Amino acid sequence: MDYNQQVKEFQGYGKGLGVYHSPVNTQAHFSNLLLTIAQKMGVEAETFANSNGVISEILS
Repeated sequence: MDYNQQVKEFQGYGKGLGVYHSPVNTQAHFSNLLLTIAQKMGVEAETFANSNGVISEILS
């Protein structure tokens, strides 16, 4: 399932890149996921790389 095509602002995938290269949410960093996982594993860290917060939706 392609979730990007469900977003109104979706402009397409570009010229044969195979991946969507312009995210809808520019504040969503992969490092946020890594920080969240690290904290769930007991690592006492407030930041990781360019993270700007944890992903609260996966903490429950």
